[in-house]
Amino acid sequence: MKTIYTLNDGSTLCTMPAKEFTNIRTWQGNRIMDYRHVESIKTAIGSNIQHLDNGYKIIECYEADATGADHLTQYIIDGQHRAEVLRQYYKESPSPIDFDVVVLRKHVESEGDIIMYFNAINHTKSIQWKDPILLTNMYIAALESAFNIHRVKLIRNGSTHRPYLSVDKLRKAFLEYPDRLKGTKADIDVFIEKVKAYNTYNLTYEMDVKGEPTFKKASDLQFTLAMNTKLKWISDLL
Repeated sequence: MKTIYTLNDGSTLCTMPAKEFTNIRTWQGNRIMDYRHVESIKTAIGSNIQHLDNGYKIIECYEADATGADHLTQYIIDGQHRAEVLRQYYKESPSPIDFDVVVLRKHVESEGDIIMYFNAINHTKSIQWKDPILLTNMYIAALESAFNIHRVKLIRNGSTHRPYLSVDKLRKAFLEYPDRLKGTKADIDVFIEKVKAYNTYNLTYEMDVKGEPTFKKASDLQFTLAMNTKLKWISDLL
C-alpha cells in the first residue's frame, strides 16, 4: 500500500493493487450485503472493471490473535458492494487484469471509534436502523462507553481471553436475538443499567476469587461480563 496524501484528520489516501485489496475483509458491523446491488453494479460497469478503482474506505486497528499478541488488522468500512464485485471478478475471470485502487485509510483504537466513523460516513446516506447489525453497533458502542472507562480496555477487538470480552463474540451473541434489539437511546440506556447491575451482582454474590486465576483477575478488574462464555446475560437482559 502506497500513501499519496495525508489528510488533516490523520487519515491517509493510498493506492494498492485491486487484487490485494480484495483480501481485506469487510467490517462485521457493516450493513448486510445486498447481492442485488452487487449485480446492479456488475451490470452497470460491464467489462470496464477498472472503473471500480476508487471510493473505498478502510480502517485499521490492533487486534489480539489467539496467542494474545497484537497485530495490525484492516477492514473495509465503505465500498463493500464494489469490493464484492472485484472479488467475484478475480475469482471468476479466466484472465483477470490487476490495477491500482484508491483507498482512504484511517487508524482507530476501538470498536466504538469504528462505529462513530461508520456513522459519520453514512450521515448523509439512508441508514436502515431496523438492520440488526446496525442496531448491534449501537449496543456495543454503549457497552464500550460504560465499561472501557479506564486505561485497561475490558471490551476488546480480536481474540481475547477471559476476563476480557471479545467484540466479535459480543456481536455474534447480540445477533442471535435480532427481534429484541431496540433503536432508541432510552431503550439502550435501560439495557446498560441492567448490565451494570448484573456485573455488580456477580462481583458481590457469585464471584469465587479463591479458585481459578481468571476469576481473581475478573474480580480485580471489577468486570464479569466475559465469565459466562455463552454470554447468557445478553438474552437475560434484553
